[in-house]
Amino acid sequence: MSNASTIPAAPPSAPEALDGADDFADAMRGADLPPASRPGRTPKKSADKPAPRSENQAAQTPRDLLDAVEARFGKITSDLAATRENAACDSFICPEEDSLKVEWPRRGVLWLNPPFSEIGPWAQKCADWACSEPHPSSVLLFLVPASVDALWWAESVRGYARVLALAPRIKFVGHAQGFPKPMVLCVYDPRFKRQPDSVDYWRWKP
Repeated sequence: MSNASTIPAAPPSAPEALDGADDFADAMRGADLPPASRPGRTPKKSADKPAPRSENQAAQTPRDLLDAVEARFGKITSDLAATRENAACDSFICPEEDSLKVEWPRRGVLWLNPPFSEIGPWAQKCADWACSEPHPSSVLLFLVPASVDALWWAESVRGYARVLALAPRIKFVGHAQGFPKPMVLCVYDPRFKRQPDSVDYWRWKP
């Protein structure tokens, strides 16, 4: 098994031209988190309260971002948290099915733009999915804020996913302004048992 990543490199661009890159870099410098240990991961259940249902999935990812994602990673085959109105593709898991409780597809290009109110259970399931030996050609793309100081980042992103910091800022459908925080695309690829503990910048839109 090769340890070299096959994710295509993004075209180089000047760091100062990246909208939001400075904010993300400042956050990374302020994070002092232990690296995650991938082998032998056991899915966890919260002892404090039940996992939230996959509700409030109303924020629609802009089509231009989805087009850029599909140009880089291939056509999205399943949206893991969506409604009929905002799904990224024809196959999706709706709130009534409760995505956190059902089994996710084990092959294809999976897309997940989760509710941001409580990201932890979603990140945990992404890492568990990547460790469950899905089809080698599969990939799971997880769009979330760059919360590098959060516990869910340390436990389920760092070391488990390839992280792409996105520029420019994303403007979700129906919103007049771009999202106020830097966003990242976490790439869970089961072909690589340990992901680099680093962040790459991706200017997804000129």
